[in-house]
Amino acid sequence: MISEKDLEWLKWNYPGVYYVPTKGILQGCLWFKMNYSFLTGEGVINPPDEMNLENSLTLEDAYEITIDIDAIKRKVVVREIGGRIISTKNKWKLSYADVHMYQDQTLCLCPEPEERLLFYTGFSLKHLFYDYLIPNLYYQTYLNKHGKEPWKSSGHGEMGILESYAKNKFSELNIDTIVNSYLESLAINLVNLVTSKRKIDHNLLCICDSGKMFRDCHPQGFYGLRKLYEGYWIMKTGKSNK
Repeated sequence: MISEKDLEWLKWNYPGVYYVPTKGILQGCLWFKMNYSFLTGEGVINPPDEMNLENSLTLEDAYEITIDIDAIKRKVVVREIGGRIISTKNKWKLSYADVHMYQDQTLCLCPEPEERLLFYTGFSLKHLFYDYLIPNLYYQTYLNKHGKEPWKSSGHGEMGILESYAKNKFSELNIDTIVNSYLESLAINLVNLVTSKRKIDHNLLCICDSGKMFRDCHPQGFYGLRKLYEGYWIMKTGKSNK
């Protein structure tokens, strides 16, 4: 159930998107304006007109979307129903992963454990729109125009999960909640690495099967694995197992 506070925020900020009580979803046209700095890697939603940062780009666009928020399952399902992202995929001969879309054509806004944790911090549409949805749509618009991504996006699958953990977006939550959410989404071989008393091998081969050392091939993912290992042992013993 979407709160009255969220619906009021939506009405004043994105009136093209509205609540459909009979379906229990949000739908409509989401118009956005966002500036992205290629120097700092930071994005600004609704930048002032006079904003003219060096080596940055402001994009304005609109997408027809539906949003289904399930607080019980702690899941957000977003669909772009205008066919624009599929058009980008076909135009540049990209994969579903390249356009951050699942094959059922729902958007991949973030890894599963990160999505679950959005509900532990007190779910809000503003947080969803500003930190996930609008940056994703900016990415889509840029990709459509240029055939390349505006920034280096996170990996997919388990690599994306580990890279997500490395960013430490939920420092306000207790360590047990964070670690358990991430472990729940990892394959058993990675869970065993994290929960084993044996420290993460510095020469561990990358899980992408490149044959390269994990630390060199996907350093952010390797950092996330080591950080998750440390978090698990802090959770279990109250101290790091470095």
